Amino acid sequence: MENVELVTFMREHDGVTPEDASAQLGVSTRTLRKYVARANESLSGSAVVELSRGEGYRLRVLDQEDLDAWIAAQGGGHACLACKTSEERVNYLLNDLLMRNDWIKLQELSQALFVSKSALSGDLKKVEERLRPYDLVLEKRSHYGIRVTGGEMSRRLCLANAAIDASSATGASGVTGGLNTLVLKNFVGGGASKITRRCSMPSPSA
Repeated sequence: MENVELVTFMREHDGVTPEDASAQLGVSTRTLRKYVARANESLSGSAVVELSRGEGYRLRVLDQEDLDAWIAAQGGGHACLACKTSEERVNYLLNDLLMRNDWIKLQELSQALFVSKSALSGDLKKVEERLRPYDLVLEKRSHYGIRVTGGEMSRRLCLANAAIDASSATGASGVTGGLNTLVLKNFVGGGASKITRRCSMPSPSA
């Protein structure tokens, strides 16, 4: 088991008992203790997995900045440190999957987002919902992973709308408001009808 997998599990199962943790991770309690000791050594003081009597295991963060750096290193330098909510993770996944044509394994995405595979599964269901209006499909294949399949124009439209949604969610109205129809048409090759309706043109007095 990778250190990041254990730390991810502990972060999402605050207060889990040794017995429950062992059962869910598929290891003995003795092996679990070894994994915890190894993870704590790797964390080097940025955080620590603690076991308290009557409270179970907890991940106690000691230095968030150092922990973020550790996560990035564990994720091969591609960890999404800013993805704190499910919606942020969904936007990250949409962007990543739409920009690539190759397969990517769930474990890679799980480590990049620093979430468990069960949490990732829930996020991917939302991704599929976002892809459906564009006739895009999230293809899954054993031993390969996942990838998005569909027309190039549909991918561009979905990607552009996802960027607008992400900016709107963060309150960046000045950015999205400044996107004009000509720029969007250039981006999607002249098929920006769906996007145009969702962009506000700057007022003449602005």
